[in-house]
Amino acid sequence: ITPPSYLGSEPVELGDASTWSGPRGSVLALRVSALIAVRSLELVFQDGRRLPVTEETRFLMSDRGQAHFVARTDEGMLEDATTYWIEPVEDRPPLVRLTEPSADMTVDPLDFIILAAEATDDVGLVRVEFVITTEGGEEQRLPIVIDPSDPRTAVGVAPLTLADFEVDPGEPIVILVEAEDGDNVSGPHITRSAPRTLVMRSEDEASDHAIETLEAMREGALDLLADRIEVPVEPDLSRDEERFASLAEKAEALINALSDVSRGALGESVRT
Repeated sequence: ITPPSYLGSEPVELGDASTWSGPRGSVLALRVSALIAVRSLELVFQDGRRLPVTEETRFLMSDRGQAHFVARTDEGMLEDATTYWIEPVEDRPPLVRLTEPSADMTVDPLDFIILAAEATDDVGLVRVEFVITTEGGEEQRLPIVIDPSDPRTAVGVAPLTLADFEVDPGEPIVILVEAEDGDNVSGPHITRSAPRTLVMRSEDEASDHAIETLEAMREGALDLLADRIEVPVEPDLSRDEERFASLAEKAEALINALSDVSRGALGESVRT
């Protein structure tokens, strides 16, 4: 069996197997030895097609089915008792998943979104892209690099700056991942992930969100200060690591929130 060229695989010997299985689109070459003198030999398929068998007999494996050999001898027609099963194996479509964002979101114009995705294919991927579209029909595609040494898997991360899109408050930005395989026999197969929708906040919503965030930051700062006071520095320095660990999570959350404000994620008025 010689697989389709897009697979880049070497021919495979099946021996005297009664099941002929290989990727759909493979070419099956027959080498037949008759144990008796025959005038001619044919391979008869279950749908009635008859293929004369010679030293160079080949046929394309496209459909599942059965076949058997029929020989013409001096005494008449002779049918081989063996049934041969033809089993083409389908090239399955890619599997894709948008991992980030993991859910629909309400966002602000200055938000910085990280996109993440993964794709797999049973044979090999030729294209994987983030696809971002707006209500107005604007489309942006961000390619994910496919490693030539293992084209069956692709993992990608890309930044998305919402300020690059002309979107009014309340309008959606739809994000998905699209993957394509190299099947040139029954494909190519193109698969799209489930979409995620980002909706831009209105000015009033952005203001309310900013106030809620600032109030949460104030409460977080007071909570962290209280913890620092309640967990004093011990004379025994060996307990410093334990004290640090008890404060680290809240401190990191406060630092991240302050960082968001400093880069204007809540709007210029809040940063000022």
